[in-house]
Amino acid sequence: MGIVGFYDQFNLNNNYGVLPTNRTQVFNIAYSVELGNPTHDRILGGVINGWQVSGILQWQSGPNLSGFQGENFGMTVNGADIPGTNFLISNVSILGTPDMQLNPILTCNPTANLAAHQYINGSCFALPTQVGQNGATILPPIYGPAFFDTDLGIFKNFKIRESKNLQIRANAYNFLNHPLYSFNGTNLSLNYNAAGQMSSPLFGYADTKQGSRIVQLAVKFMF
Repeated sequence: MGIVGFYDQFNLNNNYGVLPTNRTQVFNIAYSVELGNPTHDRILGGVINGWQVSGILQWQSGPNLSGFQGENFGMTVNGADIPGTNFLISNVSILGTPDMQLNPILTCNPTANLAAHQYINGSCFALPTQVGQNGATILPPIYGPAFFDTDLGIFKNFKIRESKNLQIRANAYNFLNHPLYSFNGTNLSLNYNAAGQMSSPLFGYADTKQGSRIVQLAVKFMF
């Protein structure tokens, strides 16, 4: 926990929360294994023996999305009025000052009742509509998609002469072809229309899939 922003000038305790760089779980492993010499046959051993396998496996839980996007997820009020008035909803009209950020009201747990590839329940956010009303200065942590990647390489050196070797290598990046889901440019923006209703139906959905297996073959002559 740490101070993530000077948001509440009247109560500094409200400025503590999970940092955007926080990754709750991180697991990385790098390995290199010699497969040995399973056969003593001279001809067959030239093909089977001496191979080496190396790789990297990375798994990290998702980042704190509210920390990256700001505690109000860039909330935009497109001409909505305070009910019963002609005053537009803003930090000045609601809070009386431009020096405090207007935040959405949290009505339920935004990390509960999620659909596939949904990481934030947008229906849990409501627009402040009463004078003096404001949402939480710091939201509870809302974690995004995890990162998972496996890279694998297999190679063997063939000795031609004492100072000359031929290496055959195959590398596969994202070996398991595991897709990585992410957000597009608008799915983490909290927008409301003039009637005060949310106009971001895909808010909180990671609907962009990235990553594919890449295979590389190489032959190297060393002398």
